[in-house]
Amino acid sequence: MGILSAGSACMYDVEGNILTTTQCPVGAVACIVSAVGCDVVKSFNTPALLPSFIVADVPIAYLEMLPANASRITLKGNGISRVGDLRLDRDGKPSTTISLSLIDQTLMTLDRSTRFPPTLQSLSLARSSLTAIRNTSFPITLTSLDLSYSILHEFVVDPLSFRTLSRLTSFGTNVTINVSSSTCSSIPGASFESVQNGRFFLCVVNTTMSNGNNAATMMHDPTTSIPSHAITGDASTLPSPSSLVVTIALVSVLVVGVIVVVFCLVRRRHASSSPFFPTSRTTRRLSSSFFLNSPPKATIRGSLVGLHDVRFDPAVASARLARSDLRSVHTVHADGLAIVSFGYWKVHVPVTIRQLQPNTPVSSIATFMDEVQTCVSIVHDHVVPCVGVAWSTSSDIAIVSEHMEGGTLQSHMAQYGHTRQFHAAKWVVAFQIADALVYLHAQSIIYRTLHAESVLLSADGHPKLSNHGLRRTNRRRNDGGGVSLVWSHLASTAPELLNRGDHTSASDVYALGVLLCELDKGTSFSSVDAKGEETLRGDVERIVLGKFQPEISSSCPEDIAALIRACVHVNPTERPTAEAVLHALRPFNQDASGAVEV
Repeated sequence: MGILSAGSACMYDVEGNILTTTQCPVGAVACIVSAVGCDVVKSFNTPALLPSFIVADVPIAYLEMLPANASRITLKGNGISRVGDLRLDRDGKPSTTISLSLIDQTLMTLDRSTRFPPTLQSLSLARSSLTAIRNTSFPITLTSLDLSYSILHEFVVDPLSFRTLSRLTSFGTNVTINVSSSTCSSIPGASFESVQNGRFFLCVVNTTMSNGNNAATMMHDPTTSIPSHAITGDASTLPSPSSLVVTIALVSVLVVGVIVVVFCLVRRRHASSSPFFPTSRTTRRLSSSFFLNSPPKATIRGSLVGLHDVRFDPAVASARLARSDLRSVHTVHADGLAIVSFGYWKVHVPVTIRQLQPNTPVSSIATFMDEVQTCVSIVHDHVVPCVGVAWSTSSDIAIVSEHMEGGTLQSHMAQYGHTRQFHAAKWVVAFQIADALVYLHAQSIIYRTLHAESVLLSADGHPKLSNHGLRRTNRRRNDGGGVSLVWSHLASTAPELLNRGDHTSASDVYALGVLLCELDKGTSFSSVDAKGEETLRGDVERIVLGKFQPEISSSCPEDIAALIRACVHVNPTERPTAEAVLHALRPFNQDASGAVEV
């Protein structure tokens, strides 16, 4: 797919319009041109469109290139049937798009000619009539793939893409993937693999074997021209029989000599070390015991995992629980790293079990190990406590936490946020949440996901921060580069995170300010309301530009209103610390119990 040159005329080998950046007027970030003559149908000239670029209901047949610096792109109802190589922008630089939505299109098929941006995190192909994915590569950064209302009869990927897809917990709603083992067996070098705990099956093509088959085909292709001298040989260059005999003899002598030298060196080393080798029965027993208890030699994967294995950390080892004492009842939710389920420990104690996902990449295992080590070290009245850790191997490990029977603060506000009792206790709740955040920051832990849904309530109504995903910032720097967004909590996302910044204590304080505003009103923010995508786009733009100001009620104390505005300041350096927020809330911490009614 591309431009066909016919003299000086511009022509694409596609029927319909093309969204591109190469045939546009000066100053345009992108344009839609006709396939014949490249007449500009529509141009997009306003840089203010970025970082969100949205085109709806404008006819487009071929998506050739994405506009530069557009981090979020939405194309809806355009009739797109083909997608090109989107890895580079018009300047030849890697695309920085992190979210691409191709909704209500007529794609039908994706093949190897479609290449996505290397930074892509979210890809939506919902309601796009997709029936086949053939050798399309998915970037390793991908954390969300929406195939809602698709019926796929082919789904073929390479091993690296399969690893990416296997980390995803969902492909959307009303998705059908009809791939059978016979389909995969008909593809050279393909294996039949499952994702999402066996819900769907894909064909994974071994690229090495595939390349080998291609090479073999080329070698035996009768149309391949072979130089005549490669078959018949040149008399002047062919070795004579006598020279061959001499060469073989010399090589044989050399090999025998090397063997003799190696044998002598081994004997000498053994002789020199033998006086120090343990000879007594007791010493031999101790030596044997040492080797038996040493970590076993493992595969490369096992060795890499061992570099981050914290099971032998005394704090973790002392918190170990027997697998036989745990019983999982049902799954609560899952992410790309772990599955969270409700269950029981020792028959009657309700617990939450965060289990490492099967077939998890080594890098993710290391992240989970960090969470394990952090979780067992956290002790605070308003952070969910870790009951212990259970494992059978380094890749089969689970964090067991106390179950919070009161549910989430978000669901509590939805039901009781209007009551007098809630408003009487809300600032005490705020103080306790801030107290927990101060404690975590003092432990070099950035919370990252502070919102009303991550605040849990105990059976007696006390708030506690969820311990899921806690890890120390000084373990692997830049571990949180960028952010994987949960759109339902967009309001709690600091502007710098939407601009691909790292999570910091300042971004936690921003989220705390939003949470204070939610407590003030007794309701939680939602990025998706009756207006749907228009509201979502507007929220993103307002947050990035620093124009988002949470609505504060008229009954909110002026000191807290000023505190909220300071917390959500667009400049991270202008925000107060969590400790300063705690100090400001202290006068409102009058109720000793600090519990809401559950």
